Amino acid sequence: MYNDDPNQEVDFESPHMGLFNMNQYCNVHDILLQYDPEQYFKNKFFVSDYHQMSLVRMFVMNKMGEDVMPKLSKNMSKINFYQKLYPMDLRANMFFFKKASFHNYHEMGKHFACFGQSYNHIPGHGHLTRKDLLTVRSMKWNSEVFGAEGSCRDQMEYVPRGYRLDIKKECKDFFKVLNSKKYLKVKL
Repeated sequence: MYNDDPNQEVDFESPHMGLFNMNQYCNVHDILLQYDPEQYFKNKFFVSDYHQMSLVRMFVMNKMGEDVMPKLSKNMSKINFYQKLYPMDLRANMFFFKKASFHNYHEMGKHFACFGQSYNHIPGHGHLTRKDLLTVRSMKWNSEVFGAEGSCRDQMEYVPRGYRLDIKKECKDFFKVLNSKKYLKVKL
């Protein structure tokens, strides 16, 4: 829920959290930044999806800077969530989100994350932070580097073998390893 979903489709056309994309947003932001750079670098202007009554929004962001779009929230009513209600605030310089999917609806370097703006998520980070995706990627890397099954190299030398227990074959393989004499010997 709080990590990016590799299967999530990119949609820069539909409204998201009441925001609509302005294709010239970064160009206008950069022009304003040139005319008044101190405003952008001295002050913190937050855009966030945290609930309005959350500790992060009430006590952290408001003590550090200004919440320039206080009506936005991942918990806002569905009727407002999917409408074009607000353009992105041009003063924004800190995009702080709980859910790591903002970049699937707003293009980085065009609709937000312009020069001088920061964003607290790295697109695709789920492949490193989610165990299931890390397992899939490491197995793919191992087979690409050392060839198919039967390679003279063991994956365990580089990345520990992982199992997705929701996939029947991998679940059975996991329990074979767990119940093997080799594992029991190592375990004891």
